[in-house]
Amino acid sequence: MQHLFSITVYHSQEELEYLLEKGLKTIDSSGIELLVGYDPVDVSLKDVTRTVHLPYAVDWFGPYSGRRKVPEGLDQISVKYQHYGRDRSEIIDSVRRAIDISVPLEPEHGVFHASSADMDSLMTLDSSDGNENIVSAVADIMNEIVSVYPGGEPPFKLVFENTWWPGLRMIDDRTYRVLENELEFSNWGLCLDTGHLLVSLRGSDTEESALEILNECVESYPKEMIERIDAMHLHVNTSKSVLLNVPSLDDSLLIERNERIKKASELISSADMHLPFTNAKVKDFVNRINPQILVHEMGAINLMDNIRDYNIQRSLL
Repeated sequence: MQHLFSITVYHSQEELEYLLEKGLKTIDSSGIELLVGYDPVDVSLKDVTRTVHLPYAVDWFGPYSGRRKVPEGLDQISVKYQHYGRDRSEIIDSVRRAIDISVPLEPEHGVFHASSADMDSLMTLDSSDGNENIVSAVADIMNEIVSVYPGGEPPFKLVFENTWWPGLRMIDDRTYRVLENELEFSNWGLCLDTGHLLVSLRGSDTEESALEILNECVESYPKEMIERIDAMHLHVNTSKSVLLNVPSLDDSLLIERNERIKKASELISSADMHLPFTNAKVKDFVNRINPQILVHEMGAINLMDNIRDYNIQRSLL
């Protein structure tokens, strides 16, 4: 099992240089998982990059399906980061671009959030889009993207990550079955994000209860689904009290749109805490899944705090 440190291309040059020159030497890791964007990546990161995380756009399903249009006047960069594009063709171009700029890093796999959220429902836990509809759309765009590569297979394995927004939530095997039935290429897998799963299951108060919830959930997974879990993003949330006070969709729509987006950002940071596990029983849970790649995905703002939290969690494993 490889243990990876999570970092993004959006960290400062000073932080990236420190990580490469000193930081990675202070932790027990096999390298990094690098969140990429749409611009070419510094090839000096190749030697330490084991996997990549492809960029995420919040509501791509709206323009993909025609249910929602991208707001007029939104600049092209914002369109790409919020929606991937204004229609199916632009969405495909953006995701393919992110894959292509990752190829020189020669990653073992690339992580893709198999979900989408209506911007109007971000501060809630409600949606009318439907999990299966969104995962089916993921399969559709990925089939189109991958079709142009040699042999109809991606240049590196694609692993699909669960979130708590509509799509691949992994609270059971239903949306996994959509991927299994509709993907037309074979080089794919799953990335189980423990923190996202806890939010989908309405949270926990303690690490002890978090592990009970996670174990109970994966107990329901069929064997072939567990075998598809190539990677795990490991972190814990103890944010049940936050989730109990999330407004309904009807109530959120009474709030002005920009204010909703602001409150959604506050909800995301308070509900999805990305804290390190400190309970030694987490090792049993990880071994139960036995992923090839374990990413310690910490949420601290600065690099040194992320290194500290990585070390806390890594010491348990």
